[in-house]
Amino acid sequence: MTSNDKQTDSNLVTIGAEIQATDKLQFSVKREQNLGDADPTYPTQTTLGATYQVNALTKLFFTQRLAAAPIVPIADFTANGFAGTQSRRETAIGVETRFGKYTAMTGRYQLENGINGTDSFAVIGLQNRLPINKKLSLDVGFERGFHLAGPNESFNSATVGFGWQPNSDFRASARYEYRDRGGVGQLFSVGAAGKLREGITALSRFQFSRGSFAGRSNETTEGMAALAIRPIAFGSFRTAVQLHSSFDDPGDKRNCSDARSQRFPRNRRLSSADQNGWNSTGVLHYDWAPTANLNCHLSRRFLS
Repeated sequence: MTSNDKQTDSNLVTIGAEIQATDKLQFSVKREQNLGDADPTYPTQTTLGATYQVNALTKLFFTQRLAAAPIVPIADFTANGFAGTQSRRETAIGVETRFGKYTAMTGRYQLENGINGTDSFAVIGLQNRLPINKKLSLDVGFERGFHLAGPNESFNSATVGFGWQPNSDFRASARYEYRDRGGVGQLFSVGAAGKLREGITALSRFQFSRGSFAGRSNETTEGMAALAIRPIAFGSFRTAVQLHSSFDDPGDKRNCSDARSQRFPRNRRLSSADQNGWNSTGVLHYDWAPTANLNCHLSRRFLS
């Protein structure tokens, strides 16, 4: 990882477990622990979760994140959209309901504790997948966060995209996202994933983002290629190896005197304008299911 001309080799160990307490109730716990210098994208943190399946279409959920530091995007990206959060403690309680096969609606109460105080939101969202034909679908989503208390404000988020799946072994997608929390941010990404052979999957993604906050703006262009290998499976024990290389071009930073202070505020990790060049990441995954109701995870992440 490179940030502000400083080279950091990051190592992260993740251990977690999922427990199916009953047919309807599930608990999860995950601990992410940095060894040595930390990648600000992945602070040391603990995540707790629970879901209760009310019926076939509705479930209740609870999540709690306890982190040692805010999430500061540096050198990793996911398909989850905008990234970063200044809060160290987050709590969400909500309900998700499906309307038929292609539409889902969520509502949640979200509490965030950051250095500027505590914010609470009532968030409602709608996700819709509209099949055009057997291979092509249109994805549309909208989320509105009503600010209840604290120093921040209400926000909106909207997404539109296409998914193309010609067969069971290949899928491609394109997505545009707009968000106005703490400023205005836009993101466009295209990606594809395919199964090369049994146990080997390849994926790639290109992503462009633009943001403007308090008169400061930046642009970022990113590309990523990855390979996932699942070579070993002995009964309830499985391993996987994931390798990926990514390129990040910070683009135009002339109006962004402090790129780190102007974040896309959520969902998770995205490169910031500090990062430039190629990054290599390796992840080792171990999964163990000793019983039908207990699944344990262990992973080791290397970033340089």
